[in-house]
Amino acid sequence: MIQASNFSLDKIGNHLIAKCDVAGPGLPKMLWFAAETDDESALEIDEPNWAAVALLYPAMGLGQDLEIKAKISPRLLFNLNNDVQHLFQTFNPNLKKIRVIAETGDPKIYASDLKRHAITGFSGGVDSSATYVLYSGKDVPESMRISALSIYDVGALGRTPKNPSFEHLQPHYDKLKSFCDTREIEAFGISSNLRQIFRPVRKNNLNLVFLAATVSLRNIAATMAMQNRVKYYYPSGARGYSDIGVSNVESCELFEPVTDALLSTESLFCQTGAAGLDRAEKIKLLSTVDFARTELNVCVGDSEQRGSSEFLNCGKCWKCVDTQFEADGMGVLKEFAHVFDINAFRENRDQMLESLIESNVSFEDEFHKKLFSIASLYETHQQDAPAKLLEITKQLKDGGAIPRNTPKARPGALKRFIAKIR
Repeated sequence: MIQASNFSLDKIGNHLIAKCDVAGPGLPKMLWFAAETDDESALEIDEPNWAAVALLYPAMGLGQDLEIKAKISPRLLFNLNNDVQHLFQTFNPNLKKIRVIAETGDPKIYASDLKRHAITGFSGGVDSSATYVLYSGKDVPESMRISALSIYDVGALGRTPKNPSFEHLQPHYDKLKSFCDTREIEAFGISSNLRQIFRPVRKNNLNLVFLAATVSLRNIAATMAMQNRVKYYYPSGARGYSDIGVSNVESCELFEPVTDALLSTESLFCQTGAAGLDRAEKIKLLSTVDFARTELNVCVGDSEQRGSSEFLNCGKCWKCVDTQFEADGMGVLKEFAHVFDINAFRENRDQMLESLIESNVSFEDEFHKKLFSIASLYETHQQDAPAKLLEITKQLKDGGAIPRNTPKARPGALKRFIAKIR
């Protein structure tokens, strides 16, 4: 059995730490979350729903019942013992059905004068920027309107410290804080050791990218750690309703609209942000938004690539190229002239397309759909499509294959996934 017990708050420097002891095969002895502040209202231990969500997947992967020695949300406990497990077993048949054991009581009630926010995680990429735009407008009910942005370290930022610390996340949080200050909204940051918590069950994961298989659980656990401050959470996934799938998929993001509702509690509601829009529609939306036209950051190029460009994005990595093609196909690329070298792109579209093809050598089925989607954008918006794109999509329609040079090594799985969530 896996057990979580001895929930407590601590302070390290000017950061508040919520933690508990963990007992279980191969697991670290502690689960912790560190906030950007030392304010004792920043993190939640009275109803530590975060422990149940963080430890569920490891427990199912190890085939161990999970006991939370504290009171948690009755709604969450019921769903964790039922539909949530069925959902993740469909996604990954290697996972075992387990019992989640915890006390329940009356759901926690928050004082009416306590400011609790509607938030989304924010990286400055297409998905999180679109969520922020959609849920911060004046037409959004005030109770649902985004009033804070968050950033988490749940394993996507590389190696994290074993002991409680905020240092690894600090530079990322500082950038978010600057963005939020100019818009007079709050900035939240949560660091964690979830990378270590999930590590013992990596070998039981059928999917290409382990982080992609568990990212929804990680992000919601981090949000639950600051449940005192959050009432609505809009995860900014790369997939929405049109892509929903559970079996034979590589990422739990493809069923996040279902997961988010099942992991909501009586006091924290989760709803996938901008789930009704596909990526192209998000880009078109952002082409009308001032901050996105000057600050959109989708680049996954290394420091050398980014450092050699006078623009925010390198313009040459596969994510930059993909974004520029979609914007070009809709006739809105000119709106992003401050973040991409659009002249270089327009002069080299065929070469850019070839580089995009080579970078997606191991994802042919998914990429073929992407090529047809881009070609459709050019046709629908009556834009002049690159000759190379028309040639390749015609070949595919005729049953041919895309001609390739010697395949390049596929980028690391983790790097590809992080790129997807920008």
